[in-house]
Amino acid sequence: MKASKLNPACALLLLLVAIPSIATEIDTEVIDDTASLDEIPGIVIDRTVTRVGRDFYRDFTNYRQFNNPNSRYSLTVFERPSARWGSLIWIEYRSRQVFKIFLNPGRTNYKEIAEQTAKQIEEKLNRVRLQELFSDHIDLERDEL
Repeated sequence: MKASKLNPACALLLLLVAIPSIATEIDTEVIDDTASLDEIPGIVIDRTVTRVGRDFYRDFTNYRQFNNPNSRYSLTVFERPSARWGSLIWIEYRSRQVFKIFLNPGRTNYKEIAEQTAKQIEEKLNRVRLQELFSDHIDLERDEL
């Protein structure tokens, strides 16, 4: 008996019939769960450009990692260097500035400043979150506040 070849049109028809049955096996809970991944909590993004900014960023994130490992606030550290004034460092949370400082390049140890900054920001963001929980803005979206 001779083996027969499958007609390409029949193969395409079989494939089209099989795809819906494969697609229904995808777990919809996994797809719905991705809505909670809008923001990855606790990361700090480095947007510094000089050694001064990088030292501050390193000390800031080290302190935050060891003292607040479960912090849910994602932050971005920015820097604007100036030859005259030093470096302007600011930290943003949700595109809002929560901290700003000028750092003199003549200093060598930014550890104390970075630790105080981390403490202040964590306390401030906890207060803001508490206020958001108790405020009544049913008719406004977050970006309209």
